[in-house]
Amino acid sequence: MFLSRLYDALYRGAKLLNGRYEPDKEPGPGVAVREMTVEGAVGRDHFDFKAIGRDLKAGQWPAATLGSRIVNFEIKLDGTPHQVTCMDYSGEVFTKTYRDDSMDDDCRELREAIDSAMALIILLDPGVMRAQEAEADEDQYCIQMAVKQVRAIGPGPRVPVAIVLTKCDQHKDFLMREVGGAKRSQIRKLCGKWIPQVFRLGEPIETFASAAVPSKKVLGVETLLPRADKPGINLVEPVFYCLHTVEEERGRAGRLAAEKAERKRIEAVRQDQAVRRKRQERSEQMSSFFFWVSAIVVFGAVVGVGAYLILNS
Repeated sequence: MFLSRLYDALYRGAKLLNGRYEPDKEPGPGVAVREMTVEGAVGRDHFDFKAIGRDLKAGQWPAATLGSRIVNFEIKLDGTPHQVTCMDYSGEVFTKTYRDDSMDDDCRELREAIDSAMALIILLDPGVMRAQEAEADEDQYCIQMAVKQVRAIGPGPRVPVAIVLTKCDQHKDFLMREVGGAKRSQIRKLCGKWIPQVFRLGEPIETFASAAVPSKKVLGVETLLPRADKPGINLVEPVFYCLHTVEEERGRAGRLAAEKAERKRIEAVRQDQAVRRKRQERSEQMSSFFFWVSAIVVFGAVVGVGAYLILNS
């Protein structure tokens, strides 16, 4: 659901105003505007996502999952392309991978993807937080292991992690009771209580309260119905956060590399200057030595000649 709605938003073209996706709002003066788009997914994926969109517009919830799948996108942020691989896995695959240490194909595929990931987005249903203790422990452990793996084996310890709580419009009462609402600081506090081990792994980590498909209650209908006419809440923002942070980290790494190279250049210049000074000092010492040797020889010769003349006279 989240992936299909994200694809639809980016396929149409998503403008972010000061980092927020607000498609119905025009940018005012002084507002930073960023644009994200996506090239069409390959065949089957594109039409599967479009089919989900049609179901939602018809007021029907699609099947809970399309199964484990990998979708490759080229997402452009302000025209700069980023190759993005979206891996849509069920919680059971994470459990098999990290709790059971399974070597099934889907688990091996997940490990290989995380090894090379430039960013990690984890989708969590707040309902899981109210699960039985044993189930919650499993989820916490698997999330921690996934983040540890991407930070330890991937591009480096500062791989951005986005934790996205889904269906937040359906869990307003729970969020209000636990942390007083769904503001970003409140969601971060809730995630910090639930998975503190992840936050101890260090920044950059960001949290989001999301509703990929806002829902509504209709009189006489027991279940909530989708409102596909409404834009998703914190749907594009987690991806923007990851891409923006990756860009910042690349710039930071580039600056650090440039600073390191400059320090090495300065040190090399200093060493060269020190060698030159030593050579100059040695040259001056040798010149002084040869001057005094020559003076002594000349003085000795003068004394010798003077003595000879005195004796002969």
